[in-house]
Amino acid sequence: MTQSPFQRVVSDGGAGAGAGAEHGTAADAPGGGCLGMKSISAYMVDEGKHSTEMYDSSVEYVFRYLQVFTAVCASFAHGANDVSNSVGPLAAIYSMYENKAVMARNDMPIWILCLGGAGIVCGLATLGVRIMRLFGERITCITPSRGFAAELSAALVVSLASAYGIPVSSTHCITGAVVAIRILDNGFCSVPWLLVGKMYAGWMFTLVITGLISAALFAQGVYAPAVSSG
Repeated sequence: MTQSPFQRVVSDGGAGAGAGAEHGTAADAPGGGCLGMKSISAYMVDEGKHSTEMYDSSVEYVFRYLQVFTAVCASFAHGANDVSNSVGPLAAIYSMYENKAVMARNDMPIWILCLGGAGIVCGLATLGVRIMRLFGERITCITPSRGFAAELSAALVVSLASAYGIPVSSTHCITGAVVAIRILDNGFCSVPWLLVGKMYAGWMFTLVITGLISAALFAQGVYAPAVSSG
């Protein structure tokens, strides 16, 4: 019987081979890691409580290149959604400064879009690795095939929402995709719901905090004593 390349595979020699390798983990193969391309049967996550099935390395190798396509899709979605959300207030302020009035329709200057894109790149290069580790290690084990599915689905949802003018969060979308992959891998109860709950609580908390900070800054500008000349 021909075995599907997505069937569970056994480590190629080394520790874990033999009778016990059928249920082997990344710990059975020296150097095997969650993000590596070792042909191992599973990788223990969540402090050894659950294992994530690893697929044949040749299959994962193909998805490494397919992820270039999903990265392009995700970049397009970020440009259509996140950059627009972040530079929108700046564009409105710049329009009022240039026209000395509130305009019903404004043309977005290219340099403002470039500024927003540069800010996203700098944030990814400096602090993005912490979020990558959260999604790729603590919630589930992200391999190229899993990353392809999660990234493409999030990019499609964000792009569709942007086409209809609905402001959504790409972080929320990718979180749902990664959690769904974990459920399909190990079941509903395997998801670290405490960690996911903390993330959702953090999103609600940041809404309140940013609202208060924005109100304080706006109130300072509106209600500050005016300096009259003469």
